[in-house]
Amino acid sequence: MVNRLLSFISLFCTTNINFAQTTSHTITIGTDVRTYYVYRPVGFNQQTESLPVIFALHGLGGNASQMMLAGFNQIADTARAIVVYPEGKLNSYNQQAWANGTALQSNANDVQLINVLIDTLYYRYNIDLSRVYVAGLSMGGIMAHRLGCKLSNRIAAIASMTGTISTDDLTNCTPTFHMPVIHWHGTADGTVPYDSGQLPTLELVPATMHYWLSKNNCTPIDSVIIAIPDNVNDGYTIDRIEYSNCPGTVKVELWRINNGPHTWYYQPANDADGAKEFWRFFRQFQHSSPAPASIRETNENSSLNVFPNPSYNGWIQFDGITNSADVEVYNLQGKLVFKTEIKLNEKLFIENKGVYLVKVIQANTFSVYKIIVQ
Repeated sequence: MVNRLLSFISLFCTTNINFAQTTSHTITIGTDVRTYYVYRPVGFNQQTESLPVIFALHGLGGNASQMMLAGFNQIADTARAIVVYPEGKLNSYNQQAWANGTALQSNANDVQLINVLIDTLYYRYNIDLSRVYVAGLSMGGIMAHRLGCKLSNRIAAIASMTGTISTDDLTNCTPTFHMPVIHWHGTADGTVPYDSGQLPTLELVPATMHYWLSKNNCTPIDSVIIAIPDNVNDGYTIDRIEYSNCPGTVKVELWRINNGPHTWYYQPANDADGAKEFWRFFRQFQHSSPAPASIRETNENSSLNVFPNPSYNGWIQFDGITNSADVEVYNLQGKLVFKTEIKLNEKLFIENKGVYLVKVIQANTFSVYKIIVQ
């Protein structure tokens, strides 16, 4: 797949997009140092808000900066959500890619990357673990399908623009939860074919939709086709195909762009906007039983020392707090037990015996320590 799918960028570049709320981070997965960017909505307060998260995955040969132009940041400000833009790793053809089971994948562990990032975002930003969503473009969309399959215990819904499911996932992957899916695809897509000319290791759109309808126990014949008003002279028409006869609240949608190519669809250039419709779809769903945050110690502030550990009377002391720090105490299930403020030379008291994660936040850094109270 060649990187010709971001032709929308030149049009977006004339738009005033606020990057001031975007921060850059790195995280180590195995031996790989990975880069990701976080966009927080204006006025975000992690002490009072527990917001949903959208992971936005770029296409083959693309990057996170390009994906930031797709429209999710504007949605984040109005809908109150956090958007995360990970960077892919280079494949054997020197293209930024995702490890999604296709012939052009990288060798990185991207499933583990997203899994660890969910934990990291929980401890850093107090995200809502029941409202984690993944959207992807082209190869990023293929990766979204993989994550919906392999991390169905953590992800509430997925969205793909022009990226079908890999043959490997269709054959070998079994999600443990029903997964809401929205998929957009042009019938004239020359890069990821719609219903003929199948590429090696990659499925066509009908097989992709059948996979999710089957895994979600939906009835394929019970679908509703809604024609989107054709108000823009772009040469395409759009049919929204809804499969709502699924267990519980699960839904599957296919947006068929008739005569549409391999690109990102957005307004005002097209009759519908991918980012807006993805969010409209996402916000309907909340994971019924999301996996809790894993127990991970993260020490961004190496100057901070927490002792004694274990504590035999419940009192914890901090060496390295310069003025004051916000402290959050979590149990082993990743649930917040309590939070407080600790000033210089003050101690923290944990009443009940057990194992806890103690998160210490000061300035722009935080550290998480596993503390035993005996």
